[in-house]
Amino acid sequence: MKWWKIDNDQTHRVITQTLMLCLRESFWIIKSKKIVRGVIRKCTKCSKCSARLLEAKSILLPEDRVSDAAVFEVTGIDLWGPLFLKTDKKCWIVLATFAVNRTGHLKLVSSLSTECVMLALRWFIAKRGRYDCLFQQWKESCGHGQFFKD
Repeated sequence: MKWWKIDNDQTHRVITQTLMLCLRESFWIIKSKKIVRGVIRKCTKCSKCSARLLEAKSILLPEDRVSDAAVFEVTGIDLWGPLFLKTDKKCWIVLATFAVNRTGHLKLVSSLSTECVMLALRWFIAKRGRYDCLFQQWKESCGHGQFFKD
């Protein structure tokens, strides 16, 4: 039996000194500490046993995102597209999401004009009710900043 073929559950959960003790019961290896450390570094079972647990740092969410609210009371709105139709026309989707549990509502619009987007928003309000708080991410990129104030 070769010394690097020793394979049981106990040898994979130990540190270098303990493994050297296990080996010295049967063998005397010159520069054994350096060799054992190299073997432990290359062993996948040992690296899995000695891996550190990752800690996920939680971020602070806005109060509107974590408090109880009625459906679509806290709403985020975004544009998605363009989508290309078979008739060679472009269309976009106005995506309204409930910010607490991420429920979604989609409305198809034919252009990015302010009138089309406002009509989609009015349709959403008529269908789902008035929102309390509205988040949007596209006001600077599409030029709709005059209608949506923070």
